[in-house]
Amino acid sequence: MPFCSQRDDAMLGSFKWPPRIRVAGRSGTSSSKRICVSFPLSLAGRTIRGLEVDDLLRIDNTWGPDTRSCVWFQQQPIAELRHKLCVDVAVKLFIRKFPSSHGELDHLQAFSVLFSVLPQDFSRAGRPIAAAEVASEHINDLILNATIEAETAEQIRFFGSLRTHPWFKPATTRILKAFALTWLSAHPASKPISCTAAAASAPALKIPVCPKVRAIPFTSLTLLGDVKKHAFPFCFLPVSQTLPTVDAIIFDKKLLITIQVTVSPRQSVDSSALEKIWDGLPLAIRRKHRWCHVFVTGDGRTAVELRRQPRENPPGIDICYYSAIFDVEQLGLIRGHLNDTDLLAPSERLLAKSAERRSGKVRSYQNCEIVSKPSKTR
Repeated sequence: MPFCSQRDDAMLGSFKWPPRIRVAGRSGTSSSKRICVSFPLSLAGRTIRGLEVDDLLRIDNTWGPDTRSCVWFQQQPIAELRHKLCVDVAVKLFIRKFPSSHGELDHLQAFSVLFSVLPQDFSRAGRPIAAAEVASEHINDLILNATIEAETAEQIRFFGSLRTHPWFKPATTRILKAFALTWLSAHPASKPISCTAAAASAPALKIPVCPKVRAIPFTSLTLLGDVKKHAFPFCFLPVSQTLPTVDAIIFDKKLLITIQVTVSPRQSVDSSALEKIWDGLPLAIRRKHRWCHVFVTGDGRTAVELRRQPRENPPGIDICYYSAIFDVEQLGLIRGHLNDTDLLAPSERLLAKSAERRSGKVRSYQNCEIVSKPSKTR
């Protein structure tokens, strides 16, 4: 079955949705604007001019901060269902037909419902650099899972095109992270990853891989005190929610390896995160294990730049730095693991009902719930 049917283009064009940001053209103007809104949590549970704030927050978190969408979807629940279907199609089209130029982005209908383009950085000349930001975490999950469900050749082509576009670094990093972390826990289908040291005096290193049963969710720093209870090698995955800039921690018989996935040629390391890891380790592990911090990236040039960047270790801690290239062309070897992994967000999240609705009936449409409010009698 094809990943995305040829009818999707026509299907996407037939839907109508509130305007979102369109990519600025060469003239610097945009064809539509997105009106952002922010709701303070103190308003949760309240109703303002007939609009339920809880439902507005849910819509905002699901589809992005767009005032018109929030109001429209609450007043017309069926419109949210149509928008959901539109986003599902847009995600597949975006992966199958990733544009090769800014001009193509400006005319890609899928782009306007998935991304916002905002200045997030500055060039050396002091000019703002545009970056594409996914409209919501929910849409981010949909893009990631659609990438996983695509054919291997399609995954490689999409990731290669995405990686070379400066606007999509956040999305590229997230996809690469999902692939790399899944690889680490896909033994025996996956193989150790070769690394190159930043210092000539550092020993040779290959990142060991382990079976999925040895991939342990890292929920608390206290887990570091019990590492001797596990058979080597094993890994803590994922880690970044607890320790910024550390995506995985791997323990072998003589090695402690921290993993940081990035597509940027310049990447800092959070010293406080490294100190927290060190403080949580048993004394025996500190004495016997060599600590290696590896930057995993998707191409050789970025790997070289990451090794050249000067690093300073936290006081009293000896860490060797490396870079490694994750070859996305090997994804076919772990395709089954990508589909089954617990590291990734579910491909579909239920659109949760607003809390304590005062009236209305719930009708189920596939995997989402749409609330139809009784019409007012005139």
